[in-house]
Amino acid sequence: MSYSNILEDILAYTGKSISTDAEKAKYKRNINKNAFELYRDYDLVGSLREQFFLVDPDEDQITLPWYIWQVRGVRFKDGRYKIDQLDMRPRYQSNAWEPTMFTEWRKLHRVPLAKTPVSDGPFTISIPIVESEDIIIYITGATATSSRFVETLTIVAGTLSVTSSTTFVAGNNNFGIESISKNRTTTQDLIIKDVTGVEIAVLPNSNSHTTYYLYAISSMFGEGNHECEVFEVLYKTAFVPFFNDTDEYPCDAYDDAIVEKYLHWWFLHIQPDTEKSILHNQKMIDIVLKNERDSNIGIRMKTDFGRNRFIEAQANSYNYPRDTYYSNYPFNRT
Repeated sequence: MSYSNILEDILAYTGKSISTDAEKAKYKRNINKNAFELYRDYDLVGSLREQFFLVDPDEDQITLPWYIWQVRGVRFKDGRYKIDQLDMRPRYQSNAWEPTMFTEWRKLHRVPLAKTPVSDGPFTISIPIVESEDIIIYITGATATSSRFVETLTIVAGTLSVTSSTTFVAGNNNFGIESISKNRTTTQDLIIKDVTGVEIAVLPNSNSHTTYYLYAISSMFGEGNHECEVFEVLYKTAFVPFFNDTDEYPCDAYDDAIVEKYLHWWFLHIQPDTEKSILHNQKMIDIVLKNERDSNIGIRMKTDFGRNRFIEAQANSYNYPRDTYYSNYPFNRT
């Protein structure tokens, strides 16, 4: 069901009504807050996608498209070898983790640009079709004389673009630019280009700011020239909040879970009732688990029971040095 149906169910249960635009906006903000928490806390059925990506091995780092929120798995398309994901910490440990040199992606941090600008200079922000209301854009970044400068731009209603008057420092890994945001949900996506006309980011119409995640992949290819590599990525899509009354939740069959999540929040913070809050939270969890069970019916599954402690004890009885690899040892410790 749509956002309007979710709101209707919540109002019916709480016995409230909406009489002003301010109240309507407040309800939408709180419903979106609870809908996001539900989406964040679980890999809901329908939230995962898989896609092939072509990567230039000469690039040390890459960003993934804005619609990718969390990467759940990566592998080579051809060899189908699994690629491990790490964050930045293992690289700097005194007792380094076992190296997976050619099979790892290191997740670095969130950045506002998909590409680092070719050179210092102003940005041009455009839309493909004119809108009837002004769009206000905020660019926060470094200049030659300021480590953090905010420029406010306006795409005037009926026009297609605006160019900043500030020369922002390109920086490395987007460090020169801190954020690019806008004041409202728009009808069209905003395209950001650098001074050379190269597209460096997209600000989706439903989002308030640009967001990309940076990954280091340089260790996978070594030195020298290589052909482009294709990776298959399993990822969780970015959450899209409700805006219009007809908007649907990104995952099917979770509208009742949103209502229960909201009621849990309502009886926890607005009209305190511990018993009711716990009850609605459990109802929300039951809906999530039921949808997961239903989605797995008829699906072939493989269960990982972990390492067998009896076999482990038998392996240790061979008295081989711990953490030593033997090619003919039946219970290899790697």
